[in-house]
Amino acid sequence: MQKEKYEVHFGEDDFWINGFRFNAVHIIPKIPNEITEVDFYMDTGEEICLLRVRNSPLDKITFCQGEITYIIIEKTLQFEIKKELEMIAEILKKVKIPHNFKENISFSI
Repeated sequence: MQKEKYEVHFGEDDFWINGFRFNAVHIIPKIPNEITEVDFYMDTGEEICLLRVRNSPLDKITFCQGEITYIIIEKTLQFEIKKELEMIAEILKKVKIPHNFKENISFSI
């Protein structure tokens, strides 16, 4: 049901990185230090998540459970967003996303 409900947000301008499909919710600034935060719908192949990438020195990932899993990545952005998403996809693979977290959880990355 979740895939059918959120699949409508994906289209031809999506990009695939490490098995994940990303669709930007907003226009992405070209220069990394101009990004304060940017949101993506992310299809893991098993579920649809909302991913927020926040330009922040915290180096933290937070998973919020709800109707749709909400993932917040807080890190200093140094590269263009596709390169950053490649690194984020690697982190998410190590965490084994999709994952059934029973409650909100945060940890350092």
